[in-house]
Amino acid sequence: GIFGDSNGGGFFPARLRQAGYDHVVITGKAEKPVLLFIEKGKKPAIKDAIDLWGLDTYETDEAIQKKYGPCESARIGPAGENLVRYANVFTSTKRTGVHGKTGMGCVMGSKNLKAVIVKADGRIPYANEAKAKELAKFYAEKWMGSATYGLREYGSFSLIPQNSMHTRIHNQQVHINAEQLEAYDVTRLVENYKTGQKACYCCPVACTQMLEVKDGPYKGEAADKVEFGHYTNMGPLIGIFDYPQLFHISNLANRMGFDCITFGWIVAMMMECYQRGIITKEDTGGVELNWGDVTLIEELIKKISYREGIGALLADSMPMILKKLKPEAADYGFHIKGLSFSYNCTQAVAMSLAS
Repeated sequence: GIFGDSNGGGFFPARLRQAGYDHVVITGKAEKPVLLFIEKGKKPAIKDAIDLWGLDTYETDEAIQKKYGPCESARIGPAGENLVRYANVFTSTKRTGVHGKTGMGCVMGSKNLKAVIVKADGRIPYANEAKAKELAKFYAEKWMGSATYGLREYGSFSLIPQNSMHTRIHNQQVHINAEQLEAYDVTRLVENYKTGQKACYCCPVACTQMLEVKDGPYKGEAADKVEFGHYTNMGPLIGIFDYPQLFHISNLANRMGFDCITFGWIVAMMMECYQRGIITKEDTGGVELNWGDVTLIEELIKKISYREGIGALLADSMPMILKKLKPEAADYGFHIKGLSFSYNCTQAVAMSLAS
């Protein structure tokens, strides 16, 4: 019910500027699924996208690349199509960008807009080229120093040891213990799972970690967009203490195209209410909401994305869900202005207020 704002990095915004646009404003609603096609030097066009409707965010990009050639796209998955209130917009191919929070993917879905495609390259004119190059050199040297070592080596997972024992689990009921924190050791992350890294357009840091599970039930599963937000909200908050399990459910959420942070807080609220007997299997349609059940979480991701069963309830915002539960549930459903906390709401107060 308020203005939404989201940032995702990647290559899409640079390509949009190379095409000659600072902003794109989209109004109205298409009668059927469409995409907006923007190519440098040509008039923008609205094209049919019925063949893309129903594809997940990665399948959509693969189909776009095959049909339109090398390009960058801003796209939604099934969550956006089915109006999950916290659906994301995914952008770029070279380095996936995720525009999370505030439900921008839901807005695109409500317009039957599956994607915005940009084909462009080339230089962007400077207002002061000499000064721009001077600043670029200055910041590149800063960014390649020790200040960004943690981001280059571990990505946003470098925040795990920074938060350390401040991290709280099971909907923030208690602090994480040493054994649980050890399961998310970042040195082991790099040694066992890292295969490379990616950067946003012209960024020397390359903080996006490319990860792959080498053995076990999720052997071969690769992830190129799992961040600290996935860890803290789809990990300890809901009782997951295992990297491969975290990669698996994070990948699935990314493919479906919804916000991992909001999802984590909603599921954590439901799990604590189930733990305390505020809701029962009668309220969940027979689903047992137990902490750390990765099979359950996988099922919930799919149900939410298609608004099936209990997913129809959990696809809404936290305030909307709480209105449909017993009044006692409100004590366990945390949000600010309808948005879930990006970080531990007792540790980073200012971040919590801004959400």
